[in-house]
Amino acid sequence: QIKTDGTIGNRFTVEGGWTTEPGSLPGLFGKTVEMPEHIKNRLKDYFTGSGSSETDPYLITNAAQLARLAELVNSDDEAIREEYNDKYYLLTADIDLSDYGKNYREGKGWIPIGKDGSTPFRGDFEGGGHTITGLYINDETLNYAGLFGCIENDGSVQNLGLEDVNITGQDYVGGLV
Repeated sequence: QIKTDGTIGNRFTVEGGWTTEPGSLPGLFGKTVEMPEHIKNRLKDYFTGSGSSETDPYLITNAAQLARLAELVNSDDEAIREEYNDKYYLLTADIDLSDYGKNYREGKGWIPIGKDGSTPFRGDFEGGGHTITGLYINDETLNYAGLFGCIENDGSVQNLGLEDVNITGQDYVGGLV
């Protein structure tokens, strides 16, 4: 959250004397503080499993982890994208995405995994026969609107169900992809 919200929930503001910048810690006197390596590397500990094979995939057990997958695959930082893309993922439970619905992102809802052609999902996502409910996107300017926005040719999603889906987008709109 520090990486995406340079103000950490508006606790560190310019009015309060702080300088903020996404990807850095807040600082004083017009300077931010570089993010320490132990915080940067904390991303590696977010999922169980190594993601290196079908027999040792990253395990997705809840909505927050699925949202984190979207954040990592869509990252502006190419090193992070490469670390978490082209990997194996296994959904281990049914997931309700309603926390990422109408009250998320100023009413726009879910951010697709692989948000566009420049940041496609290239991994293998095994749904394990589970269902994701409450997928909501309401962004008429969004292309590639779905649980997954854009999947590159060598990526795959299988054995996954969706229920209670409500998506409004511009072009390339679907439920799953």
